[in-house]
Amino acid sequence: TGDPLSPVPDTSSFLSARRDENRIAGLDVIESAFAKGRTRRVEATGHRDTVGRARKMMTSEQLSAFDVSKEPLTVRTEYGDSVFGRACLAARRLTEVGVRCVEITLSGWDTHANNHALVKGLNADLDPALAGLVRDLRKRDNLAKTMILVAGEFGRTPRINPVGGRDHWPNGFSVALAGGGVRGGVVVGETDPSGTTNVKNPVPVANLYATILTAMGIDYDKIHNTRIGRTVQYSNGVPVEGLLAEGN
Repeated sequence: TGDPLSPVPDTSSFLSARRDENRIAGLDVIESAFAKGRTRRVEATGHRDTVGRARKMMTSEQLSAFDVSKEPLTVRTEYGDSVFGRACLAARRLTEVGVRCVEITLSGWDTHANNHALVKGLNADLDPALAGLVRDLRKRDNLAKTMILVAGEFGRTPRINPVGGRDHWPNGFSVALAGGGVRGGVVVGETDPSGTTNVKNPVPVANLYATILTAMGIDYDKIHNTRIGRTVQYSNGVPVEGLLAEGN
């Protein structure tokens, strides 16, 4: 999600409904005429389906979930007055209208310089928004059926570089899970005191993925055959021991 205060543009037509339908009908005529008599038949049906899905999205009632102004001021305040906070609130609203997966981004963590000041500002957005999301889901009895994953692509170096920054570091970093299917209050893995190396229960990405899939009731080692005949295994790892809630 982006900032709900800046909605997705062009989700409604500037034409009257009747004229809009006439134009779509005209598009069908053009596509049919284009396909006639050609050696290689144009796949008009696929294009019509694409246009139909786009129009369905443009007129979907789910778009109203992005309008966080409908929420009480007390709720909006809990999430914080930031783009990320509003996006988290919109994410909660989206899950309530049937959206099954929502991604929210908070950019700016690539702190090769001036790390401390930058992270302080980022945390000022992250902390209230994430806490507000967890509290709000719990109040609505939806936390147990909603998984929250907070993660980046890698960690930062334990040592500060000459320009006050922290560089890329894949050897030890944190990921947070909350909500459905996972146990709360559990810490898995440990680095040495300097944060340089793994010393206990390292968690490969494949194992994290297997844990998430299991918590959602998905067979993590299933082999999936794609439309082009390629076989893909969901995960070649195993669920992290002690992280799943009872019953998973």
